[in-house]
Parts: sequence; structure tokens; C-alpha cells
Amino acid sequence: MRGRADVALNPFADDVGDLLQGLRTAGVRVGVLSDIHVDLRPLFAAQRLSDGTSWADVIAVWVLSFEVGVAKPDRQIFEIALQRLGPPAAQVLMVEDRGGWDGAATELGMTTLLLLPPTQPSERPLHRVLRRLGI
Repeated sequence: MRGRADVALNPFADDVGDLLQGLRTAGVRVGVLSDIHVDLRPLFAAQRLSDGTSWADVIAVWVLSFEVGVAKPDRQIFEIALQRLGPPAAQVLMVEDRGGWDGAATELGMTTLLLLPPTQPSERPLHRVLRRLGI
């Protein structure tokens, strides 16, 4: 069955690589928190940045619901991500595309940037993240 977890039906936005390169250059520690039911690491490892490293090389922390046994909107998944990432919640920017699932991040003190998912990868919405961080 094809659906939300099928990457062929959910391509990455064209500017994911630019975002990850900008975050790496700025020294920002990056985590992925997802309640998707597939392992995203191989997909990230298959994508290359301009220096030849993969997107996965930029990700310091992976919190995937099928591995930790809890999913959004449960507050515990955000607590796990914060614990693994390291800084206090007030120093974390959570970027998400479904506002109804991320209230617990805000309750924990994380600034949350809600970006509606692009209808086409060419929309390039992620420049807003770099702008928000002053990068």
C-alpha cells in the first residue's frame, strides 16, 4: 500500500540540502523527530551535499517513533528528543508541518516554526528556518 510513508509520493523539498548545509556551517546541532513508520536514515544517507557528505552526516540525533515506542502528540517523544539533543528547550527550534501534533513541543518551551508542507518540492520553504536562526 502506498501512502504517507512512501517517499516516492512525498519527495523532499528542493532546499533540504541547502538547509542542512547552512545549519552545519553555522555549527547547529540537528535532530530529526518523526512519527513516520519507516527508517529515514537510508533516505538521508542517499542524498548528497555539495561537499560529498550525506544529509545523514548532518543529523546528530534521530528520534523515530517506531524505535522509541511513542508518537506525536505525546509529550514524551519531545522529551526524548530534548534529552538526546542536549540543549534546554528554550534553545531548540522545532520545525514542523502539522501544528496539531506539536503542541507539546511548545509546552516544553521549544520555539516551534510551523511550515505548511509544499505542494511541490520546488516551493523551497526551508529558507525560513535559516532566516529565523539568523543564518
